[in-house]
Parts: sequence; C-alpha cells; structure tokens
Amino acid sequence: MAGKQNFNPWMMSTVVLIALIIGYVVGGMGGGGITFEGSGDTADAPEIALGELSGGEGPILGDSDAPVVLEEYSDYQCPYCKRHYTNTFMQLYNTYVKTGQVRLEFKDYPLSFHANAVPAAVAAYCAGEQKNYWGMHDALYENFDLWAKSTNPNVEFVRIAKALKLKTKNFEKCLSSGNYDAIIDANQAEGVKKGVTGTPAFFINGKKVVGAQPFSVFKSLIEEAMEPEAVEEEVEVELTE
Repeated sequence: MAGKQNFNPWMMSTVVLIALIIGYVVGGMGGGGITFEGSGDTADAPEIALGELSGGEGPILGDSDAPVVLEEYSDYQCPYCKRHYTNTFMQLYNTYVKTGQVRLEFKDYPLSFHANAVPAAVAAYCAGEQKNYWGMHDALYENFDLWAKSTNPNVEFVRIAKALKLKTKNFEKCLSSGNYDAIIDANQAEGVKKGVTGTPAFFINGKKVVGAQPFSVFKSLIEEAMEPEAVEEEVEVELTE
C-alpha cells in the first residue's frame, strides 16, 4: 500500500507561476494579444511604392482619378485619431474609397508631446517596405494600448510585425534606419503651412475639417464636394476628454 502523499501548497504555487510565465513568453513571441478587427478591410488595398513619395506626399488609398481627395493629417498616438479610426475610417473606406469616389492621402503629423508618434509612423512605413503599410496602419490603432505609453514601443511594433507575418529582421533594421524621417517631417511641414495645429485634421477637396467628426459629417461634405460648386469653409468640433 502506497504511503499518504502530503499536499505542498508552495510547490503548487511554483508550478502555476512557471506555467503563467511560459504562457506569457510564448504568447509574446507568437504575437499573442494582437488584434486585427478591421485590418482585413484594407489588406487588399494597392500599395504605393514608398520610393515614389516626396515632399509632403503620403501613402494613398483609392483611385488616383477619384473626384474627391481626402487628406488626413494624423498622429498614431493621438487618442482622437484612434477615435476617428474606430468610429469613422472604415465607413469612409468602404463607402467612398473602395467605390472610387474618394482618394485618401494619409499624412503624418506627430505632436511634440507624443513620444511614440514618430516611431509608430516609422513602423508603418517599414511595414510598407513589405507591402503592408495599411495593415500596420490599422493594427497600430487597433492595438493602441499595447504601445502608446510604452517606454520601448519598438518591442511592441515587432510583435505586431510578427502577427502580420512580416520579415522581422528586415523590419527591425528599418526601424532604426532613419529612412522615413524626411517624409514624416515634410508631411508635418506641409500641414503647418495649411494651418494644421492639432490632430486629426482633414481637407476634403481643400475644405478643412477639424477633429474626430462622425461619419455623417464626412458624408455630407463629400457629397457636397462632388457637386460642381463647392464652397471652402472650415468645420470644427470641440473635443473634451
């Protein structure tokens, strides 16, 4: 007859702790915790060759001959820009961009008090080198809380890159290359000349729209822009948070 085994609570706690650590490490290495709620919608979007960008140009979504041009000046670390992405961006993309009515030009406008805004913009361009700019664009907003306040955001960007199935060695090398600093600076300089002072800010065929406006506001202004005589005026909403 076997002897009675004594229960050791300390051993059980140690086993549980080790299991949790292994689960965290494996999850982190495999992109665990990364979400892609909307990134599939733009996954099939044609990518502009990043080498063709110059001056204040930014990545483009949509038909180059679309009658309406929507310029977006955005900061990946800006909570209002995330709100725009969550509440409005996909509706705009599905309703107007995919149908050839609107060309979206995304332009970086990193605010000085957002330390991770420039690194995030660089991460998007580095994903663009592997034909996945818009996948990273979407994933940055969808996983905002993972990297926005991180003291080392590149670690999280690499996790996202792995989840997007990018070549991570090339991606990591790109993050520290400085290849896209000039484009980001040019985007912001152009925005300053146009009177952009905060994010997000938009221009619909030259008409300025300020703030994370609801889809209905964009819909009205886009429909108006497709009329032969559209009048330029600024639309602004006060945001408090």
